[in-house]
Amino acid sequence: MPNWIRLDGHQVAESTHTDPKGRFHPDLKWVKAAPQVQMGMVKQADGSFALPVPAPEPEPEPAHIQTAAPSAAAPTEPPPAA
Repeated sequence: MPNWIRLDGHQVAESTHTDPKGRFHPDLKWVKAAPQVQMGMVKQADGSFALPVPAPEPEPEPAHIQTAAPSAAAPTEPPPAA
């Protein structure tokens, strides 16, 4: 079964198994793709498609660098002028 996809940049934004010709605004560009290509995949430099690589989790800051929450006893606003 054929598969048509619409890219947003290098990422697959939409896919359909029905020929999109005449079904969408002409400014939307659709291309045929392999049936296994699905939404969210990213077009690679070699023309293949792959799922995006998740970003690595940020490492927590060492305890001696973390900022503490303000103390409840500390005033958050200056006192009113007399």
